[in-house]
Amino acid sequence: MEDWDELLARYFSGETTANEQEKAEAWLKKHPQEGQILKKAWEVNTVPTFAPDVNLAWSQVQSKITPVHHKENKLRNFNLRWAVAAVLVLAVGLAWWMLTDKDTDSWLTKEVQSKQTTPLLLSDGTKVWLNQQTKLRYPSSFDAAQREVFLEGEAFFEVKPNTQKPFVVHAAKTTTQVLGTSFNVKSPANEANIAVTVTSGKVAFFANAYPDKRLVLNKNQQGVFTNATQALTKNPRYDANLLAWKTGILRFERASLAEVAAVLSKYYNKTIKIENKTLRNCVLTTTLEKLSLKEAIEVIALTLNIEYTIATQQVVLKGKACK
Repeated sequence: MEDWDELLARYFSGETTANEQEKAEAWLKKHPQEGQILKKAWEVNTVPTFAPDVNLAWSQVQSKITPVHHKENKLRNFNLRWAVAAVLVLAVGLAWWMLTDKDTDSWLTKEVQSKQTTPLLLSDGTKVWLNQQTKLRYPSSFDAAQREVFLEGEAFFEVKPNTQKPFVVHAAKTTTQVLGTSFNVKSPANEANIAVTVTSGKVAFFANAYPDKRLVLNKNQQGVFTNATQALTKNPRYDANLLAWKTGILRFERASLAEVAAVLSKYYNKTIKIENKTLRNCVLTTTLEKLSLKEAIEVIALTLNIEYTIATQQVVLKGKACK
């Protein structure tokens, strides 16, 4: 069983083996918030009345060991030495937490498998809608410096304005910072891109590795971070259907039936097959507002004068021609 206190103590002091370093970094990646706290605690030099000195602490402990123990093996002494270091890390961490995080009681996690129509209300009044298969970590109350949350998946934020306390969303390798606005962050675990879409106000979007290279996004603009190239791209406009999961509204302007079927398939999580290939190029202009799958398919079928069947696994669109 891994002694994480001892391992992290050695990691922060730069004395791990390559294998130990890999284990420590894996743990820190899995527990980013706790890792940040421990790292800052280790590095802090201004904690009142306490200056961590592993060598001094070890010598004080060693001086109390009776001579009869001097012949015991070095491995035990090594383990004890790092146990002392681990205790010091935790002590500094506690001091740092008390000094710098007095306003944050605890961190909470909200995880959903299906999209949520009712928003999650944060302590500052910010509203967050979570899409399917999404996890959000947030504090029960925000500290005095900034409002900070961690996102895995997709969420729409309506941020309560506060010019003195920025709102920050960490998503994978990116950060989005705002003062008060409405925007969507899409960061699915299995997709190559992370996208931020702004519906009102202004946000700063940047890769964590390059915090000085920021995209400033205004209303109706979208920023995309590509994992493979670490590149940021600004799109002057975005497809409103990307936010249909939250708004419940799908709009099509002279879209082909093939394009419509692809959007509906993703939105309703149902396979939609076009039986006759000649139907794929049928053109459709319509708005589907908060409709069930059956209602949406009926609107399309009546508009294009085609037929359909709805089964458990898929929807089939069929007919000879569009009218």
